[in-house]
Amino acid sequence: MNTRRSSALFLVSGALAGFLSGLMMPMIFGIRGAILGALLAAGAVDVNARRLRRGDKGISVRETCAIAVVVAVVAWGLIVAWDVVGRHGRRAQTESWELFGWTSYGAPLPICLSYAVLILLGYRAHQSESSPSWPWFVAAPFLGAAIRMAFWEELLPAFLFSFALGALPFVLLWLTAARLTDPAWIKRPRRRCAAASKTPPAEGKPGAMWPGREPWTG
Repeated sequence: MNTRRSSALFLVSGALAGFLSGLMMPMIFGIRGAILGALLAAGAVDVNARRLRRGDKGISVRETCAIAVVVAVVAWGLIVAWDVVGRHGRRAQTESWELFGWTSYGAPLPICLSYAVLILLGYRAHQSESSPSWPWFVAAPFLGAAIRMAFWEELLPAFLFSFALGALPFVLLWLTAARLTDPAWIKRPRRRCAAASKTPPAEGKPGAMWPGREPWTG
């Protein structure tokens, strides 16, 4: 499969993962999750492409955060556009926002930022092996649920609800999609195996394990 097809598959699977994470209300949370999931996949493709072009230098944390901000802003714009002119209509859009405590069009932006920054920094760490990636991925659902909790009156029930039924499924499903369909994600272990298989076996000469010593002849 060529690079364009594999990248397109990654985008589609990212969108599907986001949609499945919002099945509780598919035409609201499902669409929002699909938008963010697809754009996160696009951001991950960009992060990996820049990393490959830089070689050993890699891509910096600042540049990765800049890509994450672009992803979040574009996702926020598309989410607002869907809520305003989408299938729900203006009345359903207003009711859905008020139902979940969102009183401003800017409310989804910090939520999108939290996911985009943490997930793409985790993706960068995974691809470059510069640092462990799991802390970023673990923090993403907690921060996303905590930010969404700020728009509710009852904080603890809001956090548990948002974490269990939204934030955690989104991150887990997106990472599963990346692991299964992102060619950059699945090729890294294969390159390790290939490099190990090309390593020549040690010569079975006496004294080979201790260079510089004469072999014992008895």
